[in-house]
Amino acid sequence: DNTRLAWAIGSQTYDEKRISQELRVTKSDGPLNYMLGVYMMDSKVEQGGGKAFDTTRAFGTFGPGSVLFDDPFPTFPPSVRALLQPAYTHTIAYAAFGQLGYDFTDALNLTVGLRYGVDEIDGTAGAAFVATAGFLIPTAPITYRRGKFKGVSGSTNNRYKDTDDVKIY
Repeated sequence: DNTRLAWAIGSQTYDEKRISQELRVTKSDGPLNYMLGVYMMDSKVEQGGGKAFDTTRAFGTFGPGSVLFDDPFPTFPPSVRALLQPAYTHTIAYAAFGQLGYDFTDALNLTVGLRYGVDEIDGTAGAAFVATAGFLIPTAPITYRRGKFKGVSGSTNNRYKDTDDVKIY
C-alpha cells in the first residue's frame, strides 16, 4: 500500500504466458500504397496462489500470492482484517486490418485505415475474506467471468513533408 503504516502487506506472484503473431502484406504502386494484415494473441495470466501465514513479521502476511489488510495497531500475533485470494485470466484476441495511402504530391499524403478486432476473456476473480471473531470469513467467493468484445476502429492521417527533416501531421 506504500504507506508507513503498512496497512496492506503481501507478496503477489504474477505468471504470464503469451504468444502473439502478426502478418502484414504491403505494396507500393506509384502514388498508391497499401497494407493488409492479421493479428492473433493468446495470453494466460495467473496471479497469486499461496496461503501460508507468517507470524515472524510485525504485521502478519500471507504469501506468496495473497494480499491482506492488517490492523494498523497490531497485537501479537498480528490481527488480520482481510485477505484477497488469487485470480486467473485467459485472453484470446484477433484482428484484421487494412491501410490505404495516396501521395497527392511529393509532399502531401493521405492515409486511411480500418481495423476489426475481437477479444475473448475468461477466468476467475479472487476470493475475499474478512476476519470475524478470530476467523477468516469469505465475503466474496471466487467467481467465474467471461466476456467477448468486438469492435471496429478507423484512422485518417494527413502528412505534409515540409523538408527532408520536417513532416507535419
